[in-house]
Amino acid sequence: MAQWELSPTSDTNLVHSLMNLIDCFMDDFADENKQKERNDQESFSLLEGIFLFSLIWSVGATCTDDDRLKFDKILRELMEGPISDVTRNKFKLLSGTEQTSSKAFIVPFPEKGTIYDYQFILEGLGRWDKWIKKLADTPPIPKDVQFNEIIVPTLDTVRYSALMHLLTTHQKPSIFVGPTGTGKSVYII
Repeated sequence: MAQWELSPTSDTNLVHSLMNLIDCFMDDFADENKQKERNDQESFSLLEGIFLFSLIWSVGATCTDDDRLKFDKILRELMEGPISDVTRNKFKLLSGTEQTSSKAFIVPFPEKGTIYDYQFILEGLGRWDKWIKKLADTPPIPKDVQFNEIIVPTLDTVRYSALMHLLTTHQKPSIFVGPTGTGKSVYII
């Protein structure tokens, strides 16, 4: 995966990041009253969605923009069944990426857009909502703000602010990497 990354990572750290994100979603599962209200299918569905969301925003988050399209294709194909030999050869994947179960996901990804366009919402069986919906909820820029203090909300500011909030409120470390001038400081501010 290293050739696809903005900044080199270790496999161990990627798994740790995955587990950190999963842990952020476990609050409701620790609440016995909420667990009693759920049936098994709801719990399984939520856990599937939590895992997929966490996989995207840990392992998949380290990809460059172009390679995110490749990650999207590979993950979607893996979710549908075994990865084809064509895909395996095209992306130079090692063996071991075969899916052993043919069980369909309870709440699959929407077909439109990429996996990076959606966040997983923990309601009922769970659902995939477009991040862009949150952009409409951002407050307007105040009229009396200095020009150099203006932060124009974008899809990236919405996504990365939500991820940073999730990690920070659960006391998990986070780091933003990328080329100069891409707004990393703005996300943190």
